[in-house]
Amino acid sequence: MKNTLLFNSLLMVIGFIASSCDTGKPTATKTIEKPTIALMVWDERAMEGSDAAELQLFQLGQPQPELRVKYSISGTAKNGYDFRNSESIRMRNSKATLIIKPVDDLLYEGDETVTITLLPDPAYILDPKNASGTIIIRDNELPDVQFLLPCSSGTESSRHTIEVVLSDTASRNVKIDYTVSGV
Repeated sequence: MKNTLLFNSLLMVIGFIASSCDTGKPTATKTIEKPTIALMVWDERAMEGSDAAELQLFQLGQPQPELRVKYSISGTAKNGYDFRNSESIRMRNSKATLIIKPVDDLLYEGDETVTITLLPDPAYILDPKNASGTIIIRDNELPDVQFLLPCSSGTESSRHTIEVVLSDTASRNVKIDYTVSGV
């Protein structure tokens, strides 16, 4: 008898919950919007052995926790040799930092580039204006260049010699780009 009363009471409670939930009125459902992902170059220069470059990823709109953003890596620098990086980043909140830390090798390579391009994914939308960024890895095997004189002057049509000094001997020719300006 006790079990029958308990069972009948339970059925009444279930019936009450079911009937109170079914109002016959349309119910509003909240759809979760996909965040828009934007990439910004924060620090575009890195130096072998001393300085890393930094890129920032932002979730615009409704941020999704633990969102994994995929990207491709291209440029003249090679992942695994000139720098080390994975090809995705987990965004724990609305902002994530992507660090490109160069490998300090003993090779004279000149400056190299790393381009990060965000890849499409069903979990997010790409900001088309901010879906790619390029950083430069400076080679620390290059000598520093200094001008002997801080300035020089002369007539416009005459030839002038500008003397420079290298901080170290170079095994190859060193090309120096410079600009002439003045009043």
